[in-house]
Amino acid sequence: MRKAIFAAIAVAAVALPVFASVESGLKPGDRVTPFHPEHVVGPLAGTKNCFPCTFQSRPAVQVWVHGDSQENVASIVKCLKQNMEDHKAKEFKAMVVMVADSASQKEDMKSMIADHCKEMGKDGVAIAVIDRDNEALKAYKINLDPSVKNTMIVYKDWKVAKTLVNVKMSDEKACGESCGAIALVTK
Repeated sequence: MRKAIFAAIAVAAVALPVFASVESGLKPGDRVTPFHPEHVVGPLAGTKNCFPCTFQSRPAVQVWVHGDSQENVASIVKCLKQNMEDHKAKEFKAMVVMVADSASQKEDMKSMIADHCKEMGKDGVAIAVIDRDNEALKAYKINLDPSVKNTMIVYKDWKVAKTLVNVKMSDEKACGESCGAIALVTK
């Protein structure tokens, strides 16, 4: 009987983290830091320029993606593009950072992004790739657990206003939360 009770407690203890909210990314009040991904499309295409350094105090969002579906990433990019248009007067900027697990995956990502996002031009959403062992992942506290598909960090003046994890743009609530977070920095 004791073994059965102990086994049940052990199983419950292991299962407990599944129900806890997943954390990833910098917290409100934290500061974004310089980093140098490989920009594939957008205003920094073909460079490894630092996005926060380039756009300084402007309101901005970075969405770090690791293992999310192409459909959701496309929806995120579409949402960010619309927000860039809606907040053009505030010079709102957006970047998606795709995290690659290997060199071959990184090359595949770069090719896919270049093929599918040509029309975005220099004024569109920046899309970059980065290796999973890049120190920026630690600096930005990006959780690479398979349960974390994306991490949205919204900031202005280098200071984080809001972070959202696992944003699904097909979910009306998530769309509202994303636009609400962007509104915090574009007032």
